[in-house]
Amino acid sequence: MPPRPKKKLKPSKKSIRKSRNKIFAGLAFLLFSSVISAVVAFAYYFAVYPSAKNAARAISSQVAGEQTSVIQQPTLKPGSAMLSEPKVQAGVLIDADSGTVLWAKDAESPRSIASLTKLVTAATFLQFQAKLDTVYRVPNDFNADGQELVEPGDAISALKLPAGERITYKDLLYTALIGSANNSAIALGRLISGGSEILAEKLTAFARKSGARFADLYEPSGLDPRNKASALDLAILAHVAFQDSNISQASKLPVYNFRSLNGSSFRSVNTNKLLNHTDFEILGAKTGYLQEAGYNLAIEAERQGHRLVLVFLGSPSSAERFANAEALLKWAFSAFVWETQNT
Repeated sequence: MPPRPKKKLKPSKKSIRKSRNKIFAGLAFLLFSSVISAVVAFAYYFAVYPSAKNAARAISSQVAGEQTSVIQQPTLKPGSAMLSEPKVQAGVLIDADSGTVLWAKDAESPRSIASLTKLVTAATFLQFQAKLDTVYRVPNDFNADGQELVEPGDAISALKLPAGERITYKDLLYTALIGSANNSAIALGRLISGGSEILAEKLTAFARKSGARFADLYEPSGLDPRNKASALDLAILAHVAFQDSNISQASKLPVYNFRSLNGSSFRSVNTNKLLNHTDFEILGAKTGYLQEAGYNLAIEAERQGHRLVLVFLGSPSSAERFANAEALLKWAFSAFVWETQNT
């Protein structure tokens, strides 16, 4: 007699309902987790790492009077791709009027900015001190200012003046920007605020208010490697600084010759090797170097009414810094066409 086939057991309605509820609960949990993760990631990205284009728009929106209903949007010409990547640790190239990022490399990571700090110091100083013809009497420790921050390998620039020499606030400002004199920048910082902690707060506050989200500044010269900002931060800060005619004019002078009120003659030589470039006009520029930072550069250039802001952080050498900047600016001015768009 053949064996009786086993009777298939049908699950009860209760067990089916229980299993179905478990499946739905699991799916709901996965969906909820995915949504929460996406929301958190989305919020974190826009709170901490804003899109380069939106952040770059602070370049024009932070400057009064620059907003317009018609902008010219740069578009890359067909077959105009960049030939080689600049050898830098980080950098960014932005069209100043539209806020369009034309090139970027690790542009939102804070790095040591060295003497690019002086752009923030100069801009902050001009907020508080408008009278550049005010007389400044050189203190006894002027030539030694900043030496405690100097480390082996640092290239240090200073304005050598005898104690008691009388110069002007303009002389301090120009020598800090042109020759990158650290003691001049430190003197400007003391005029902004006598206390180092309050000064650091004011410099950082100015940078953050301008749109530099990741800027942290501890002193006014850039000798402290803790002075940090991202390449995108510095593009914004450089553009804001160069809107001031005092900063722009100073940074474009190849040499600044001046006489003290005591009758002595002094000079400060510009550290920028692109001043006499014929393919574009330099609207403002600042160099920087520390062993921890490498060779830095912030520059704003114009050709045929189009303004580009370029920042390099961590170039391997001074020569490569300028060669790469020249090549990138020439490429951008030739490779992009600007088309009018209504906003």
